[in-house]
This record gives sequence, structure tokens and C-alpha cells, in this order.
Amino acid sequence: TGTLPSDRLADDVHAVIGSTHINPQPRNLNDIPALKDAFLRGVHPEESQEDLGRGVFVMSDWRKAWYTYGQCDHSMAEDDYERMKYEDGFIVDPLTGEAEYEIDDIDGVLPDDLVGVLYRNGAGKFGVNGQRVQHFLDADGLVLRLEFKPPEQMSSSSSSRVHFTSRFVETEGFCEEQEAKEFTKRGTFGTAPRGLRSIFGEPLRKGLNEDPEEAPLLSKIAANALNVDVKNTANTHVIAFGGNVLALW
Repeated sequence: TGTLPSDRLADDVHAVIGSTHINPQPRNLNDIPALKDAFLRGVHPEESQEDLGRGVFVMSDWRKAWYTYGQCDHSMAEDDYERMKYEDGFIVDPLTGEAEYEIDDIDGVLPDDLVGVLYRNGAGKFGVNGQRVQHFLDADGLVLRLEFKPPEQMSSSSSSRVHFTSRFVETEGFCEEQEAKEFTKRGTFGTAPRGLRSIFGEPLRKGLNEDPEEAPLLSKIAANALNVDVKNTANTHVIAFGGNVLALW
């Protein structure tokens, strides 16, 4: 980062805030005095604790940020799943999180000495069998792996040095819920099994990209009053330790 002399700020065509998903039109920095002042002084703009963690993007339209690509978020026959997987295609397989492909659409040039493997982890599987989690941080972790190959190791059939793979973290809770096809453990942020179904009925399975159902309070209490087994979603971070890659919670 750097600063721009104040006498140039008013006329400089680059003194703008670039377009974002929430604000697609660029905004002039002169129209936001507090941000302009922080920019000129080379400091971080002041933010209140009330504002932090209440991003407009997440609060107003979470589907664009935390979305399940592909149609396989309801229970379906195995033949239908295989057909949709190979005919329609998934960016990431919605059941396993698996994906593997070369990245050849690169803006700019990769340095020749940029070599190695980069791992990233975050919320990736947003529900089970058509039931969406109550909060995106209750979603199971999805680990992404980017391998940057040395230029001399590129094969004649490949046009890219960057290889992408991914997979959901198969924790005990993940496997248990996949088998049961419903939530079986409490989430940290409100996702939970349902009780007293003879009274309150079965959970609605509206799809992973719809607002989660607000379960009756008594139904949640009945199923979770003595349940202290909070699900490990393994979606927070990923580290290398002792020769292994560990997904943290």
C-alpha cells in the first residue's frame, strides 16, 4: 500500500474504489471522507465493533457467497446422480467435494520460481440431503490443493503449471451424517438434529441453496437437551504437521 499526495487526489483518475460484488460501480474516494483521510495518512480506517462481522455481502445475499454448485442437493437415485455428474458437470462434486483439473486461464505470468503446493480450507458442504445448515460456519470443510509445478516438469500435453484438486474433509460427523442422510450432531452455530417428529413432522428438505427451515424450539430441545457432542466441521484452517495435512476446527 502507499499514499497519494492530497493535491493530486482530487484529479487523479486512480483515486477510486474499484468495483465489488456489492458495489459494481466504482466509487470516488473523495466521496468517502473517512476512507480518504485514512488513505492519505497510510493507516487502516477506523471501524466500530458493531460494524465488524456484519458484512453487507454475507447478511444481504449469502447465496452468492456460500452456494452449492450443481443440482445434487436432494436425495436421488444413483443412476440420476451419475448422469448429472457427467452430462451436466459439477465444478466440485457436491457429495464428495472432489474436483481435479488444470488451471490455464491465468491473468498475468507466473514466476518460474513459484513452485510448491498451497492448501486452503473453508466451509464447503452446506447441508445434508436437502437440509441446509443454519449458519455457513456449520458447513463441513472443503480443502483445496493448488500445485505449482516447475516449468521443466510440464508435459507436452499440458498447457498449465497449476493443478487443482479438492475434497470434503471426511470427519466422523461428516461420514455419520452422509450415512444417515440427515443432521445427527449439533453444530456450533445453530444446526441441530430434530426431535418429536411425530408431533412436529419431518424436516423440510428445500435444498441447500434455500433459506434453512426454522425448526420448532421444542423439537430442537427434545433432540439436543442432553446432547453435548458438538460436530467437528474441520473447516477453519489447514496445516502441515508430522508429514500430514491436518484440517483444523
